[in-house]
Amino acid sequence: MYAASCKDVESTVINACNVLGNFKDEGGLQRVVDETVENLTHLACYLTAVHHIVQGAAELLEVCSSTKVIDPDDRLSSIIEQVENAIEHTIEMMKGKRSSALMDDDLYGRNEKRVTEAYSRTIKAYAALHDAAVRLRWAIMEHDADLSPVSDAFENMEDLVASLSA
Repeated sequence: MYAASCKDVESTVINACNVLGNFKDEGGLQRVVDETVENLTHLACYLTAVHHIVQGAAELLEVCSSTKVIDPDDRLSSIIEQVENAIEHTIEMMKGKRSSALMDDDLYGRNEKRVTEAYSRTIKAYAALHDAAVRLRWAIMEHDADLSPVSDAFENMEDLVASLSA
């Protein structure tokens, strides 16, 4: 049995060393997996809390009557839109990290599932926050539009364009 496998001795020894190396580092890998999952879980919880605040503000603005314009110079809307764009970018980055975790040969079985599910939960929390931000921005714009003065009817397109340009 040993004589027949002697021709593959080098690859057999290298494979055995790799297995032993993985076994030795199992604690290090497990620690990294645990920390990653814990950090992503904390981030998802934080994002969920922020989502509830933003969504609550949008819902309140949608149902309450107010006589004060909230964003007369569109600065808030611009800031919220920048946040939406940053969240979209972060979601794409998180999707890439989740894909990398799926492709990582060191992650398999339970560890792969824990890491990818943690990324999925965090991506979902970011997406919910993004949707709430969009809803708040639109609620602000609609609220302010409702309080804008109503113009007279226009006789022709030129008068409308001139009014909008003023």
